[in-house]
Amino acid sequence: ELDDVARIFDVDIDGVAARVYRPESDDPLPVFVYLHGGGWITGRIDSYDPICRVFAARSPAVVVSVDYRLAPEHRFPIAADDAWSATRWAAANAAELGGDLERIVVAGDSAGGNLAAVVALRARDAGLPLALQILIYPALDADLDSSG
Repeated sequence: ELDDVARIFDVDIDGVAARVYRPESDDPLPVFVYLHGGGWITGRIDSYDPICRVFAARSPAVVVSVDYRLAPEHRFPIAADDAWSATRWAAANAAELGGDLERIVVAGDSAGGNLAAVVALRARDAGLPLALQILIYPALDADLDSSG
């Protein structure tokens, strides 16, 4: 059974689709920008809907799930640029979304974890304070030597 979230709606961020999950709350909530995994070549916001509902309902937080453009049709650095644009949009629209600008979180799994790390570095360089980054089994180096 899927977690209930008061309001779910799709938005367009500079030509990139995103889905916003807004739980019921009278107080400003953290804004959680989520970047899906999939090796930069697969994954859609629909496939991450169940986990984004969990993040929104159980945290609670406003979740912005980003449907960044995928390779090979869209080459580097398109996905990273999309992730950064979505994070800037989430910060700029935090109050309208019922979010707290001082609690912006960027997170992702696998390739999305890589993008979240890139966004955190760009945010630092641009002076956009992030409260937290969450990297779930991120792809962060090119060392393929592993015992596992």
